[in-house]
Amino acid sequence: MLSLARRPLSAAVPAGNLFGIYLFQCPDTMGIVARLSEYIASRGGNIHSVDVFVPDHKPIFYSRSELNYNPMLWPRDLLHTNFLNLSQHFNAQRSTVRVPDLDPKYKTSVLASKQDFNAGVKLIGATSHFVTPELDAGPIIEQMVERVSHRDMLQSFVVKSENLEKQCLAEAIKSYCELRVLPYELKKTVVL
Repeated sequence: MLSLARRPLSAAVPAGNLFGIYLFQCPDTMGIVARLSEYIASRGGNIHSVDVFVPDHKPIFYSRSELNYNPMLWPRDLLHTNFLNLSQHFNAQRSTVRVPDLDPKYKTSVLASKQDFNAGVKLIGATSHFVTPELDAGPIIEQMVERVSHRDMLQSFVVKSENLEKQCLAEAIKSYCELRVLPYELKKTVVL
């Protein structure tokens, strides 16, 4: 996996430029990163970070690029058209350009209850996943666990559970909004 140093989303975006995210999934072949970099640079854009993942057992290329660009030089409709052309060149299964807007589709499941407390569990957990018609069956985006002990009373147990749920949900929403979540196989995700 290739991962260049990650900066904050708003880092070093020159005045007048916009921040964008490009998510890409296609059959793996040589030269994808070079072509993508050249594509963005030739239009006056600049890549801030890129994450790439290619599973060992499956030649599928996943990438997420953070970039900035000048909308006067590269209007948004042309940007979308250009990335569509690039995706067609590589027979992409997924090609998404986002100049950030929010549309989270998520659900959180918390694995803490009075029954767990009474059973003396030592770890509590929270899972955030996509919503599907079947309850708790969507692809997982984020999971977190926290240790509890015999010293916890029911109230502290519940507070820890609720805090863990909030942290897990916040991280899942952040990953989703930053286009770090890609579908992988049938019921999995890759979080870059």
